[in-house]
Order: sequence, then structure tokens, then C-alpha cells
Amino acid sequence: PRVAVLLNVAPDHLDWHGSMRAYRAAKGRLWARQQPGDTAVYNADDAGARDVVAAHPPPAARLEFTLGAPADGQVGVEDGTLVVRREGLRSAVVSVTELSVSEPHNVANVCAAVAGAVAAGADATALVPALRAYQSGRHRLESVASVGGVHYVDDSKATNPHAAAAALASFPEKRVVWIAGGLGKRLEFSSLAPLIRRHVKAAVTIGTSGPTIAHLARSVGVHAVEAGRLDAAVAAAARLAEPGDTVLLAPACASMDQFTDYAERGQVFRTAVETLGAEYAQGAGHGS
Repeated sequence: PRVAVLLNVAPDHLDWHGSMRAYRAAKGRLWARQQPGDTAVYNADDAGARDVVAAHPPPAARLEFTLGAPADGQVGVEDGTLVVRREGLRSAVVSVTELSVSEPHNVANVCAAVAGAVAAGADATALVPALRAYQSGRHRLESVASVGGVHYVDDSKATNPHAAAAALASFPEKRVVWIAGGLGKRLEFSSLAPLIRRHVKAAVTIGTSGPTIAHLARSVGVHAVEAGRLDAAVAAAARLAEPGDTVLLAPACASMDQFTDYAERGQVFRTAVETLGAEYAQGAGHGS
């Protein structure tokens, strides 16, 4: 491809690839057929992406993106403005406050998109209308409803610990009732321990990896309920949440132990929340 973009690399799909070395090699194939006149775009802040670049160097030119102030050859954020620095030139693109997404990982995604477009020949300033109009896709930190002062958010697309970590970090400390679990894909969840301790007031687990995640939460002093099924998890989370809290579905796992895919899982979550809202409106809700 003329432009190849690598967002991040963290353990995932190890049930298929067998090892992180093989997984990194698969990611490195992204730019294996590029030519010197092409561009490889990658995340300078992500250790996994840097490891892939080191182990499988792109034959193309490189353009990095970062959440920090960019150096030459980077797209980044400088004093709240997304900036492109390339070949000695500086182009201010758009203020982060003008974007509909504000979470760090989503701002990084915007930087990646700008880097990819610029590498493909776009004028950075011509991207502004599209960047302002962009809305995040379904099941990606999607606001579902507020019931009894509790906010319900669907991040069913968080199918590995790395994605769940980004979701948890998007919310205030100790204000998240976290719904997690599913098909574990031979992944380790221990990297989530600091974020669970910091952001989660209670965990409610589902699926085959539920007991493992519940044990991890308890190991860092967080109350955990093993609900098993998602509809039961939503009901349990509603009982645990207080006004101002967020009930967050960010499973850290694949869905195929109980659902067809992450989209079905997200829809089941939405249906359970809508049922909860209807019951609350009738005076029978469990939210406090």
C-alpha cells in the first residue's frame, strides 16, 4: 500500500498466533510490500508499535503520530491543537476541543487518520470539516442511556485488555461499575490491575473469563459479582451504581462464548438497559 498505518500492538489473538513474536510478525506484514516512495505511519507513543518497527523495519518513509508535541516527521498535539510537522514545515489543523471525541485513545486515532491522509497527499487544512463532523462508531464508548442518574456506556468493541484499559482510563476514579468477561483468547488480564484499582468501584463479570477477571478485581480490593450472563450483569450493575456513576461494558474479551459477535453483545446490553429504564420510569427500577 502507498500508506500503511499501525495504531498500536498489544497482546491479542494469541489463541490463533501462538505467541507475541508471531503476532508482531503478522503486524509487520502491513508494510512488507511497500516501496521507498510509500509511507509507513505508526504510533510513537506505543511500545508495541515501536517493537514492530524495530523488528520489521518498513522499507518506506516513516511518519509518526503522538499525543505529545510533535517533532519533525510527526503529527501530534501542541497546546491543544493538532499539528503536522513534516519536512521542516508546521501546519496547525484543528483544536482538540472541536472534535466530538475527547478520550486520549480517540484523539490518538484522529492523529493517525490525519497522518495517513497527509501521507497520501491530502492538504491538512482540507481535513478540518471531516474531523469536526466525525462521530465514533457503534459499540465504541457509545452512550446508551442515563437511568436514575447512572450513565450506561457500551464499549463492546473492547475485545482485549488493551482496549478495555483505554475505556477505563476515560472515566473518573472510582466512578465505574465495570462489566467485563467473555472469551479470553489466552490473554493475560493482570495489566488491568492498576486501572481497576484506580477507576472501578465494582466489577460485574460475564462469560468464560468472568471468574478470572472477578478474582483479579478482588485481588486489588474491588468488589466483584460473577453474574454470568449479560442481562443479569446489567441488573447487578444497576444495584451497585449510584447517581453520577457510569456502568461501562468494556469486556476485555471476545464475545463468541455467548454471542455471535461484539455487535450482538452490545445490542443485548442496550436492550437490557432500555428494559431497566422502562422499569425505572414505572417506579420499579433498581437504580439509585
